[in-house]
Amino acid sequence: MKMKQLVDAVPSMQKIAGQDLHTGTLYRVSRLLGKTEPHLKFYDERRAVILEECGAWENGKFVPKPDMVETLETKMQELLGLDLDMEGIKPVKIPAYEDVRISYADLRLLEGLIEIEFEEDEEE
Repeated sequence: MKMKQLVDAVPSMQKIAGQDLHTGTLYRVSRLLGKTEPHLKFYDERRAVILEECGAWENGKFVPKPDMVETLETKMQELLGLDLDMEGIKPVKIPAYEDVRISYADLRLLEGLIEIEFEEDEEE
C-alpha cells in the first residue's frame, strides 16, 4: 500500500469509527486504526518538515517559496509514494448487518483496509 492510499482513506476510516457498531466490530476497527497510526504520524511529521522547508503559513494558508515550488512537489510526491510495510495489518471485515453508512467513494478508498462481509445469497 502506498502512503497516499492510507492518507486518502483516513476520513473514510474516521466515518466508520464514528458509527455505532457492535462491540466486536468496533474493536477490530479500533485495532486497525491503532496499527495505521505510526504510518500516519510519520506522514504528518515529515509533511510538516517539508512545508517548513519549502514555504510559510500566512493568514492560515500555506504559501510556498517561489524558488521551492518544484522541490515541494517532488518531496511531497516522494512522501506520498512511499510503500508502507503493512505486515500484520489485515482488512477488517465488517458484517453487512452492521448497516454501516458509507458512500461508494468511501468504499473504494478503504480497499485493502475494510471489507463489507455479505452472506453469499446477499451478494447478488
